[in-house]
Amino acid sequence: MPGRTERRVGANGASQSRYVVLPKVWCDGTGIGKGSHVELLFDGILVVVPPGMKAAASRVLAALHGGAR
Repeated sequence: MPGRTERRVGANGASQSRYVVLPKVWCDGTGIGKGSHVELLFDGILVVVPPGMKAAASRVLAALHGGAR
């Protein structure tokens, strides 16, 4: 399910925490619903890992670090 989109970053509450709304089609395709827990990996780039997708996340991280060519 490849895709590409741009989102605007919003702010919420007194702390002005930032948020980005995830694309509905991606959430539907990965089984993420309201209240789901996801893992966030970040080091300059943010990767959202849906439940059960850790193996795919490892491949993405390896590619980002130049391991997959």
